[in-house]
Amino acid sequence: MALSLSIIIIALIFLTTTLKSQNHQMLEELMEQELTDLEESTIENQTINQSLIEDIKAVDLNKASNTQLNTIPWLTPAQIQSLQMYIARYGTLVSIYELQAVPGWDLATIRLIEPLIKVTETGPYRDPRNRGEKTRQDGGLEFMIRAKRRLELSRGYQLSGNQAFQGSPIYLLSRLQYRKKGDLSFGITAEKDPGERLLWDPKKKHFGSDFLSMYLIIENKGILKRLVVGDFRVHWDQGLVLSTGLSLGKQVITGPRKIHRGLLPHTGTMENGFFRGTGMEIQIGSTTISSLYSRRLLDVQILLEDSVTGLPRRVPSIIESGLHRTSTELDRRQQLPEQVFGLHIRQICSRRLIFAISGVYRDWKWPLIPKINSYNTFRFRGKHNYNISGSIEYVWKNINTFSQFAISKSGGWGGLLGLIASLSPKVSTTLHFRNYEKNFHGISSSAFGKRSGNINEQGIYWGFQVTPNIHWIVGLSANIYKFPGLTSLSDGPSTGIEQMVRCQYVPNKKSYVNLFWRIRTKQVNEKPPPSKLTSDLNEETKHTVGISAKWQGESNITVQSRLQYSQVLLNTTKTQGMLVSNQVSFGLNLIKFTISMAIFNTENFDNRQYIYERDFPFSLSIPFFDGLGTRWYCMTRLKITNQVDFWLRIAQTNYQNRDQIGSGPNTIDGSKRTDLSFQIRYKL
Repeated sequence: MALSLSIIIIALIFLTTTLKSQNHQMLEELMEQELTDLEESTIENQTINQSLIEDIKAVDLNKASNTQLNTIPWLTPAQIQSLQMYIARYGTLVSIYELQAVPGWDLATIRLIEPLIKVTETGPYRDPRNRGEKTRQDGGLEFMIRAKRRLELSRGYQLSGNQAFQGSPIYLLSRLQYRKKGDLSFGITAEKDPGERLLWDPKKKHFGSDFLSMYLIIENKGILKRLVVGDFRVHWDQGLVLSTGLSLGKQVITGPRKIHRGLLPHTGTMENGFFRGTGMEIQIGSTTISSLYSRRLLDVQILLEDSVTGLPRRVPSIIESGLHRTSTELDRRQQLPEQVFGLHIRQICSRRLIFAISGVYRDWKWPLIPKINSYNTFRFRGKHNYNISGSIEYVWKNINTFSQFAISKSGGWGGLLGLIASLSPKVSTTLHFRNYEKNFHGISSSAFGKRSGNINEQGIYWGFQVTPNIHWIVGLSANIYKFPGLTSLSDGPSTGIEQMVRCQYVPNKKSYVNLFWRIRTKQVNEKPPPSKLTSDLNEETKHTVGISAKWQGESNITVQSRLQYSQVLLNTTKTQGMLVSNQVSFGLNLIKFTISMAIFNTENFDNRQYIYERDFPFSLSIPFFDGLGTRWYCMTRLKITNQVDFWLRIAQTNYQNRDQIGSGPNTIDGSKRTDLSFQIRYKL
């Protein structure tokens, strides 16, 4: 592959545009910077759950406890202590801009956490620019309709039989929400994926859209802290037992520490990873008691009783795609009843010490018995599972410690222990130990680790961050791990290490330059020769280097650029990949345009390149690309009135080295893929 010529062309394009960049919503910018470690994902388009964005926006620095401040990513113990001392000495903050006067608070950190915090401003220093935003955050009614269509039809719309798509290629999403912060909120979400039918058939649990979600929340009524009815998510402690939904990415210092959020509404369109029923949090003094009950119908393939092997009626796995386009997918829709019971007691012993215990029980109508193969020997099997867990968080001076240990019905243990320490106002470090046994089965485990599910893994994480001045942040991290049992990539116990270097330069609040270098080394199977039945383990090393920049001047034009390169070395074979993207935005009072262009060139799938793309509010797109081609998209926002806005987006991928895109019924005959979408939103 003529990659050298591509490198020259791409580098020239990048250098001509790095000096200008953009200013979109700060929260989207935050998410973009956290989506740099995506090599393990195989999802072509991921949508960030709206509730994740809502959950992390409301920490009031003037009222937050030490525990709440510790939930903010990027804040070190020294910065938290400095803020508390500053408020104790000078009184409450009068504006978010006063943070620049707090000792140890650098401009880079303030810019990163700005979307996650607020300051209740009073007196003559009240900032009128925040009033409209505060009004929207405290409450209001919002209705939104979104539609999307891929212009090139895939083979699923042309086939017949079990693989034929039965619905139209149009994606539809509608959402109605009302929020009165701290009091009452409710929401209804309806979604139809491309290829699915709009159908009203209560007997088959079809109520118009294929996916229908509702919730109602009542808060702060005496000892009742929160009552949730409908669809909701749960995140308790470090997530070793129960953690559903999405979270922010891998920050160097605070990444290993998960945030206890309790019960939260499910406001997104993910058709898995949530509960359906009721949850309640009661607060008596410094003790919070949480309970939940959920009953859902899961997508599964039911296997009939096998008299030869003696296996009962069973399900091999739970299907989490959320797609019901074909007759086969419809036959597997909502077939397995599942019940979940949970209890959590959280005791705040002091400003520095928190202790919690929890228990969760899950039940299925038919047993889960995976198909036998070499790497799922230790996966859960049975009709019932439970976890019992205990956790402790303790803050001592500039050291924040956290731990959680749990046991499952199988007798397997899982445990983690971590600390975050500020060695000085400019230097912080973190250390995290984990051990998840091969027979530990969490109900919905999502604690820090290399693999999902927190099973069959041991590891140590170390992070080190230096802030030499208010404009620079430099971070180093290393994650050493071991899989004692077999995995899908290794026919024996395997080890690996990931190392990352990140540098960020922030000359002002409107601009930044990010650099990162990631080295990932792991053991994977080598294809065995004809004379052998098993595979040998070989070491695979992947280097990923990237730079991104943003700049905004006095005008309404902003530009953002990104350049990333990867190299994979397996045995003596070396392959490469590269991507460059540039994005320009122009905004006036009533209209705003965004246009982006990317060029990619990769030698194989191992060097696929991920990229963040702006999408409609509360939705971020993260496609990946392999091969040779270009990607562009345009997005326009028109503010019709103060309550109504309209969004239009068109995106296209063009490949130079293939005449088919996708596989199976998703195959598109041709070298391009075009998506057209629009959204209209009404806010009262």
